[in-house]
Amino acid sequence: MPPELLLTLAAIIVGLVNWILLWRADLVLSHYDAKAHLVVARRIVDNVTPGWQQIGGVWLPLPHLLSALPVQMDVLYRTGAFASLVSIVCLAILVFATARLVRLATGSPLGVAVAGALILLNPNLLYLHATPMTEPLLLAATSLAILWLVEWVPQNQDEVPPRLGWALFAAAWTRYEAWLVIAGALPAALYACHRLGASRVALVRRACTLAGRELSNMEWNAFATGLELQSVCKTVKPQARHGSAVVHGRDKGREQLTAFPHPLGVR
Repeated sequence: MPPELLLTLAAIIVGLVNWILLWRADLVLSHYDAKAHLVVARRIVDNVTPGWQQIGGVWLPLPHLLSALPVQMDVLYRTGAFASLVSIVCLAILVFATARLVRLATGSPLGVAVAGALILLNPNLLYLHATPMTEPLLLAATSLAILWLVEWVPQNQDEVPPRLGWALFAAAWTRYEAWLVIAGALPAALYACHRLGASRVALVRRACTLAGRELSNMEWNAFATGLELQSVCKTVKPQARHGSAVVHGRDKGREQLTAFPHPLGVR
């Protein structure tokens, strides 16, 4: 079995044990944003005005869309268990992509093991990957995108592999930091294609294909942000900007997850 697959299995085991320990210590939902992401995902359906507009324009949509249906179950909403499971899977993906990149670059089994260990022994990364935060999905999507770009360039083909397109899509819909990674990675990949002898026409075709995918991915946020800003301008009240509690649907009265400020500062 390739060493990166062994490390992936180890990452899943470490992630599950890590989640159990943090859950027993009551730390999985200790961060404000961990709770807020659960509220945003839940209110897409459980709301007096349900719909995609409930995602808002502050955070990008993919993490909340993934959890939108599972968090309608009270136990998954109040514990964040499904979103934490997504984060554990993202830890395994991050370890796999990093280890494979090191193996492609060096061919060293020791280097692969060290790369995996640096991730699995990092307490900051371990904590993040036990919570319903969006950073784990960002790290998983961007690492896969970089890996598949590195594997695509030597093939010197105009067609962009579907899996690469999906990884870029996931990264662009998860967090804004991914936009900077993509903005640097795509020109670097095209430059590498040029060094491998790709013609200018081929480079233009590949650039248009990759750029077209990413621009369409980013259109969502521009559209949603415009709508959200219009809504905020109409509804925000001066006294509502600080600490108003959020209560949605059938969770009225449950203070564990809903009695904290709305991500946009409004009811």
